[in-house]
Amino acid sequence: MAAATDPNEVYDRQIRLWGVAAQQRMAISHVMFVGISGVAAETCKNIVLAGVGSVTLVDDGIVAADEIAGNVLLRPSSVGKSRASECALRAREFNPMVAVHVRESPPDASVALDGVTCVVASIHSAPVAVALNAACRAREVLFFATQASGLAAFYFTDVLDNFEFVVTKKRKESDAVSAPAVSAPATGKARYGSLAEALAVPWTHPYMSAGTQTLFAILGVLRAQLCGGDTDLALAGTGDASRASRALVDACAGTFGKTIAPVASVVGGFLCQDVLRALTHRDAPARNFFVFDAAESSGLVFQLFADEVSTEEAPRGKR
Repeated sequence: MAAATDPNEVYDRQIRLWGVAAQQRMAISHVMFVGISGVAAETCKNIVLAGVGSVTLVDDGIVAADEIAGNVLLRPSSVGKSRASECALRAREFNPMVAVHVRESPPDASVALDGVTCVVASIHSAPVAVALNAACRAREVLFFATQASGLAAFYFTDVLDNFEFVVTKKRKESDAVSAPAVSAPATGKARYGSLAEALAVPWTHPYMSAGTQTLFAILGVLRAQLCGGDTDLALAGTGDASRASRALVDACAGTFGKTIAPVASVVGGFLCQDVLRALTHRDAPARNFFVFDAAESSGLVFQLFADEVSTEEAPRGKR
């Protein structure tokens, strides 16, 4: 049987879920992946299946044997070949209706952002990620950054300073049997800070009080990278050493960038959902750090800047 080629037929179930307008916004969106880590690959696969207009994979690396198990877009035959090209081949197989482009160039802040709607960056260097985020902000490009560290993984969200969105919430059924539950749209507006702003929040700031050891370890690694590798300087002023100890940060640094497939699958699923929320403006993406810890079976959202969300519903916390 021939494969369907009519978008309305291919994406029928999605259109029924979030509507024609949202699917049309996705169809004109261009998502760029800068670096292709295991979490980014899982996110890319999900976004391609959802039916965005086009995807560009930016990476100049060569596939190593130890990457295969943690990257859904790679195969054993990919070893020794271009990472971007190999991931693109697999991504096209998931949905031939999405244009998948390749740029075998360094995944850094020098990438051209012309025509790009959203960037999903794999963090290998915090200074590079901060510079890329700044470049995206200057061009009003939505920005997400992600990375894994063994049994943990995270992503950061910056969809700019005045992100407007629609929340769909169900009204309560009335006592009348004939009155069905209906959906009423509620609108909201939220500010998302930059990665530089998030990483500059003092360790003792009240917004850090709810942080877990996993969050503190990840922040410690990123801040150490911003300090030229000086972990002691990055941890200066932590106050509560039990949550942000040198040992925790060193352990996280040792596995930073190493991806386990189940962790990539979970976080890639959540990240894809938030990218689609950003593209369609249906609901607000997580503000602004989502941290998953497989050892604790927990996924939590932490807001690392002070601001309010203007909406009828409280911002999401635990997931």
